[in-house]
Amino acid sequence: MSTKLLTKKPTSNLWVLVAQTSSFGVLLPLLGSVLFYLFFPQFKWSNEPLHALIETLGGFIAISVAGLLFLLNNTQYGRKHHFWIGCGLISMGILDIFHAGVPVGNTFVWFHSLATFLGGGFLGLVWIENKEWVPNNFKLAFAFIGGISFLTASVFIVSPELAPDMLHQDTFTITARALNILGGIGFLIASAWLAREVCSRGEWEDYFLLVHCLLFGSAGILFELSELWDGPWWWWHFLRLLAYIAVFGFALKNYQQILDELKNFNDHLNLKIKERTKQLEETTLELEVKNKELSSFASITSHDLKNPIRKITNYCAFIEDEEESLSETTKQYLNNIELAANHARNLIEGILEYSKLGQDKIEYKQLNLNEIVSQIIKNLELELAETKGKIEFNNLPDIFGNEFQIKQLFENLISNSLKYRKKDVPPFIKIYPDKKNRDHYQIIVEDNGIGFDNIFAAKIFDPFQRLDGDINTLGSGLGLSICKKIMLGHLGNILAEGEINSGAKFKLIFSLMEGRKQK
Repeated sequence: MSTKLLTKKPTSNLWVLVAQTSSFGVLLPLLGSVLFYLFFPQFKWSNEPLHALIETLGGFIAISVAGLLFLLNNTQYGRKHHFWIGCGLISMGILDIFHAGVPVGNTFVWFHSLATFLGGGFLGLVWIENKEWVPNNFKLAFAFIGGISFLTASVFIVSPELAPDMLHQDTFTITARALNILGGIGFLIASAWLAREVCSRGEWEDYFLLVHCLLFGSAGILFELSELWDGPWWWWHFLRLLAYIAVFGFALKNYQQILDELKNFNDHLNLKIKERTKQLEETTLELEVKNKELSSFASITSHDLKNPIRKITNYCAFIEDEEESLSETTKQYLNNIELAANHARNLIEGILEYSKLGQDKIEYKQLNLNEIVSQIIKNLELELAETKGKIEFNNLPDIFGNEFQIKQLFENLISNSLKYRKKDVPPFIKIYPDKKNRDHYQIIVEDNGIGFDNIFAAKIFDPFQRLDGDINTLGSGLGLSICKKIMLGHLGNILAEGEINSGAKFKLIFSLMEGRKQK
């Protein structure tokens, strides 16, 4: 059957369904048997290789479809009655392969009859719709049924005398006929349930299984009317092969459905990716425009704000030139005005620096932290001399980062330690590696300054946070915020620990991601 035909639903009309399946699953088997009896009553053809080929092919199809049912279990394609069908197929498939591999004789017929009986028995159980009878995971059940079938066949291969009598002078015994007829009835019982499902659900998989069960049921019952190698015997073997082809159609239908849904999913996913990519490109372009506008606005605003502040400090200087005529109170007022103006200027410069951070393309490379810290110490020689400060560092690792930003990071932290030192106590700053694993380095910057209450350990990185509240302490309140932004830009992090009057400790966590390109 063409895969294009599988896109249409089978008939849901019970009488049409009965007509279709009966003609193929009942009338065709009977017609073939009658024709052989009427026109070829003496026909006998002993061809063991052909028989072995038919049974082996059917057995492998049955086992393959049982494997497919196992894979469909616990997916949107899995259904409860697949359990009974899978058990029947795997037991039939294994026994039919053994049946194909043994010489003609008692064991030969025993394997065939047992396969039909077990297959029909399991498939007839599809009427048991109580979910408690069906395990959620088919794996153990299928393995158990397959293992028992294989073990049983192996026992009779080793000890064929254990098998009941199945042949008497090339005629099948009552035991053989009973097993095949009971198995055939089981298949017909299953076909009734599947016919109901086809009418109610209209699924091709049930239609193919219905044909499979009708053909196997007919073959099991026609066994009664045949003898070894005669025409009806070959006819119901042909019907069994058709039944296996029908169950292969079931597998083909599920395979096509999975492919169609995967294709639809991929098409939908590709469409969503294109939509999201377009949205991302538009958003990125919009952000670039906004960033340029923000950068331009920050530069213009800072320039406009610096002019009045510069005038304030200049006029303060002019007034201070008239020092002889000023009272001490006026001098103090002028000093406070000048401090406030300088603080405002630092704040504006800090905002400008913070707003520009991360806007430009950043080049990353391997950096020697020992060299960078040495350069910063040289730049801060004057401040260290004035405060009698000391910086100790050694064995710092190489990291992958942007040189300008890493210098800014360590300079901000060291300047912060010098700024918030204890009165009359020379500042001591220690920089050392702490931990390294396969994902990151951890570097500590520790000082002996005034410290801070550890409840502010996270808040300290917020913009404009000044825990001392002293206007005489120079700075914008953005230094640690800039440090945080730099570390996040390097896919790392910065954490703080502190205790009042016992210093502060900053943990720098650097990612070990290398080979990063410009971004």
